[in-house]
Amino acid sequence: MEDEEPKRISSYRDLRIYQRSYEAALEIHRITPKFPGFERSELGSQLRRAATSIPINIAEGYGRKRSPEDFKRFLVIALGSCDESASCWISFTTSNTSTAIYTPNGNRSTQKSAKESTS
Repeated sequence: MEDEEPKRISSYRDLRIYQRSYEAALEIHRITPKFPGFERSELGSQLRRAATSIPINIAEGYGRKRSPEDFKRFLVIALGSCDESASCWISFTTSNTSTAIYTPNGNRSTQKSAKESTS
């Protein structure tokens, strides 16, 4: 089997991590308007900002690629935004009330809270 040449990276859009984080941010923007009332405006807004920050920081860091230290710093910031997004999602899915969980294809299923499962 012939070895394929690695694809030349000429833009931040060629980075797989940028592509994946951008798609995830778009998905978050599609899902969060379906959150229940208060969670939509509070937690949904925070989740959207955090998820959007990931590809933005990757792109900005790539733009500073002449300085490897700057690029690394922006990747670390993007990682922090990724952790923030995960924390927001965990908060949403484990809230104390029945919580709707939205799947990437837009389906909705209800998860019982810990309080409801023990009663």
